Parts: sequence; structure tokens; C-alpha cells
Amino acid sequence: MRAAWPLALAALLLGALPAAAQEVPIQVELRDGTTIPLQDWTLSYEYASWDKGTPAVFAQTRRHEARMLIEDKDEIPLGGSVLEFRYEKRRSQREVDGEMKSVEIEQPASFTLTKANGDRKKFDHPEPPHRDRLAGEDSGGQLFQPRGLDLRGSTLTGTRRSFCLFTYTAMVECSDDPAQQVVRITFP
Repeated sequence: MRAAWPLALAALLLGALPAAAQEVPIQVELRDGTTIPLQDWTLSYEYASWDKGTPAVFAQTRRHEARMLIEDKDEIPLGGSVLEFRYEKRRSQREVDGEMKSVEIEQPASFTLTKANGDRKKFDHPEPPHRDRLAGEDSGGQLFQPRGLDLRGSTLTGTRRSFCLFTYTAMVECSDDPAQQVVRITFP
């Protein structure tokens, strides 16, 4: 009878936790070889919008949070899937020793989604999410520019983390630090 007490107590405590605390975290693997479990995660789509006739410098940066992959008008559920990112070298301007120089950096170039049933889809040139999916159908009077896709969540110790996964415009770059570059996300 004594052995049943710890199990009963654990079940009681788990039942008292909020649903987010019971969630199985996603596994995020980085280019530097580390793996980070993230809970309370979301894909965060960044975009700019501004009124027609207004200069783009007055654009407001906005975000759309989702737990699915959005490509054009398609919403793709991620449960049981693996999302893998491929990087390639690109030229970029960086300040080196006080001077602007052209350097090669690694940036996300494409990704592959493998579903739980083994079906694979490669996104060589992913379509940015359609305006209606991010800004809503009533955004027709505004100009719209998708910028990038980030992953946000909390570590098991509660630290908030954010990773740039992909960019839809040359105006935005992801970090070239391997400790910030995601190579694989495993969704439970």
C-alpha cells in the first residue's frame, strides 16, 4: 500500500496543474548541437502593414501567433511532425574593424516538413502567408509585407526564448550564430 502513495500523489498534483504545464514540450535542435525543450510555444509571423498612399517608412510591424505552419492560404497542422531547416551561405554587409565589409553568413534557405505518417513536403521557396491569414480579411485597404517566421516559447525553467526560423524578404536576416539557428523542431 505504501508504494501506491507516491503515484497517487503525483497523479493528484498533475491533475491540479494548468493545461500548459502538462503540455509535452517541442524539441528544438540548434546548429551548435544543443537541444532545447520549449513549452507554451507558438510560431510568430512578423509582417508590416501601412495605409495605401502612405510611405512604407510609416509601416507598423505586427505579429500573428499560430500553432500551425502557414504557407500562402494553407494552414498546416504540426502535431507529430518534424520540421527541418537547411542553411546556405549568403553575402551580407557587416561592420568589421570599424569598416563595412561584405561577408558570407549562413541563413535559412529552405525547410522540409515530415508528417507523423511519413509524408514529406519540401519548401524550397516557401510562399509567405497570405494577407488574409495574417492580417484578416478586412485589411484590404492596407499594403502588406510579410517579413519573417519566428519560434517563441519557454524553456522548462521558464526562460522565454525566440528563434528566427525563416525570412520572406531580404530586409530581414536571421542570426548567423549557430547557437541561435534552428535545424530541427520535433512536435509531439
